[in-house]
Amino acid sequence: MAVKPMGGQAVMEGVMIKCGEKTVMCVRRKDGTITTVSEHNTPIAKKHKWLGWPIIRGSVNLVEQLMVGFRMLMKSADFIEEDEGIEVSQKSKMVTTGIVAVVAIALFLGIFFVTPTLLAGLILPPGPGLLALEGLFRMLLFILYMAAVAIMPDMRRVYMYHGAEHKCLFCYENGEEMNAQNARKYTRLHPRCGTNYMFLVMIVSILLFSLLGIQANPLMRAGIRILMIPVVAGVAYEVLKFFARRENVLAKIVRAPGLFLQYLTTREPTDDMLEVAAAAVKAADTDD
Repeated sequence: MAVKPMGGQAVMEGVMIKCGEKTVMCVRRKDGTITTVSEHNTPIAKKHKWLGWPIIRGSVNLVEQLMVGFRMLMKSADFIEEDEGIEVSQKSKMVTTGIVAVVAIALFLGIFFVTPTLLAGLILPPGPGLLALEGLFRMLLFILYMAAVAIMPDMRRVYMYHGAEHKCLFCYENGEEMNAQNARKYTRLHPRCGTNYMFLVMIVSILLFSLLGIQANPLMRAGIRILMIPVVAGVAYEVLKFFARRENVLAKIVRAPGLFLQYLTTREPTDDMLEVAAAAVKAADTDD
């Protein structure tokens, strides 16, 4: 059987897998059963060919993945609330979802693009050293953020499901029967993980921002950084795509930092979690 390209993410008590136009989420319910949600979404690049051009497709793909992933994450939270007997109106859910999305975007921009620029400007005057310090701050904030999230008790189970997702993807890609026992032996570090992509975004941002020159006004620098995000995302996507399935020395060097960071963003899963991830992979691989 041909192996289909797949990717995914962990959600609340479950795993989401995307395979082509099909997205499947499996969630472990309080009574021990597994609830499966499946949907089909035609990528916008199939409707508008120019959105599939190199560089452009990276930022387009990122937005689509974030939208689908966020929607599935909120749906998995709904299942948890349902199991706990918490009743929330549809209107309240929509308002909460909107607020969470806006806050998440604001935090991302503030932490990784505005803060490094302003901090560096407080320490050094405009010059080559300023750009280097800004890049250093951006990397440090990214790593510190990952480390801080990793020690949050509520995130531990999510990261365990993240590990389960990677193990089951490896099991599928190696053509083995999809079950917890077979998946268990594989590593939880996957070269196409979003963690690798985010690290490449940080590296690419440093390189591209260095080509823009040095603006004396820190707010202008921060604004330009934000406007450049689609380009940064697009270039990082092309780099990840190029090296993801290669095994030469350069590819291993490019992947190494992102793989190392996955020690923070994944944990060893239980067999119950592997069963959920395996169910999601099998459902995504089914033609329907």
